[in-house]
Amino acid sequence: MKTVVCAALAGLAFCGGAWAQADTADKRVSLPAEAGLVVGHQEQAGRSVLVELIPAGETVQTFSRMVTLQTAPDMGDVPPGDFLAAFRERYAASCPNSNVTPVPMGTASGLRIDCPRHPATDRMETVFVRVLDLGRDLGVVQITMRNFVAPADGQWARGYLGRVTVE
Repeated sequence: MKTVVCAALAGLAFCGGAWAQADTADKRVSLPAEAGLVVGHQEQAGRSVLVELIPAGETVQTFSRMVTLQTAPDMGDVPPGDFLAAFRERYAASCPNSNVTPVPMGTASGLRIDCPRHPATDRMETVFVRVLDLGRDLGVVQITMRNFVAPADGQWARGYLGRVTVE
């Protein structure tokens, strides 16, 4: 039996193994534990939550992969598909020549966005993103990779995002 130890900050809990939960007005979001990931950055302002998980030994500026959870308070009246489309448009505008592909993530759906060279980092970047319906709020959970994404990496990212739970 695995015991999970958590440290709470208001509605945000960080637990052993880089497992995290965020409570919103109506729902709880749980990120699955993943060996080797640690909390690189965290903040909360009211109901707005930002959590960034990165590989141990890396930083949020120089990561190879990052899991990000961000909540958007009072955005629950925006359909998740519209929010995802707006995310796609903003990201594609920030990275010329991006390729966007709809992809399954467990029983959910999301996007894969491949950026050949992001202007902010001068590196290739691939983002897997899923929007979460959180009642009065919306959430975005994404994985950003700054290296060549082999098929196994893409499968891991889609599987991880598919295991994010909302209760």
